[in-house]
Amino acid sequence: MKIASHQIAGVLKDPAPYIGILLYGEDTGRVRDHAMSATLAVIGAVSDPFRSAVLTRDEHGRLRDEVTSLSLTGGRRVVRVQDATDGLAAIVEGLSKYRADTLIVLETGALTPRSKLRVMAEKQPQWAAIACYPDTGAAVSSEIKRVLSEAGLSVEPSALAFLTTELAGDSTRRRGELEKLRLYAAQSGTVTLEEAQACCSISLDATLSAAISAALSGRVVLCDTLLEELGRDGATGPGVLAVLASQVQRILKVRLLVDEGRSAEEACRTLQPPIYPRQMPAFLQEVQRWSTARLEGLGRAIREADIACKRAASPDLAIAGRLLGVVARSVGGRGR
Repeated sequence: MKIASHQIAGVLKDPAPYIGILLYGEDTGRVRDHAMSATLAVIGAVSDPFRSAVLTRDEHGRLRDEVTSLSLTGGRRVVRVQDATDGLAAIVEGLSKYRADTLIVLETGALTPRSKLRVMAEKQPQWAAIACYPDTGAAVSSEIKRVLSEAGLSVEPSALAFLTTELAGDSTRRRGELEKLRLYAAQSGTVTLEEAQACCSISLDATLSAAISAALSGRVVLCDTLLEELGRDGATGPGVLAVLASQVQRILKVRLLVDEGRSAEEACRTLQPPIYPRQMPAFLQEVQRWSTARLEGLGRAIREADIACKRAASPDLAIAGRLLGVVARSVGGRGR
């Protein structure tokens, strides 16, 4: 059964009518929070070894045994399945017919409407399918203003614009960052841009974004310097490639609209989360610098590098760094 947004709170508060809950979407923090809420509603605790189990991707093979196990202390059990895949659809559908006194909670990322898990959960009345998508820019801004207002704080427009961009995405991270900001700016009365940047910019993320920008704009020396810093800070190859892939996809989306005849500025306004004003000039240059064909080729190179990074004992950061170096040099930079 597909659960509407206004019904989600009620389902998580009382999941008794359901055999299982499918939580999916790009907001991984919200997926995790909803899974914890459902668990608390059933067993009164996030973790109880007698009444709950959490299965990682490598442990999916235990699903059938966990669901059919009896609770040693009585009461309903909860089995949370992280990184659930379509390969589990037939298994969980079969377990639904078994009717064990266990709530199955499937946690996963974005799923297409054709996903076997979504189709299974949406068509069966004893399953709840809950989408967990990131809030839009307006919703994020509204949440930021509300949280800060409850703490007696106002926020400068420039600081709000920065926070809306910086804290889009994972709702759990956003709550944590806003709590830090409430404490950080408690005595000031008004959150300034400087305070927002000082409190809510994560240095590793900022360095990584700068390295990606340097590579895409051909600043070879700066890219190499930032990669060394990322290595010291504990960055991973897959992490670097994920950010690069995200930025390439954003540029490609705009580039395709420009190819259709739209202006770059108009095309940029379609992006979510929106581009921070200070970043707009550099982003527009990247759109002009990279053609659709080159962006698509870079996307393929990123996927190949990601596969190489995930092989056992691979020098993953070196692989990602080598690709960034190739990207920077392909632009024709001369060490700016």
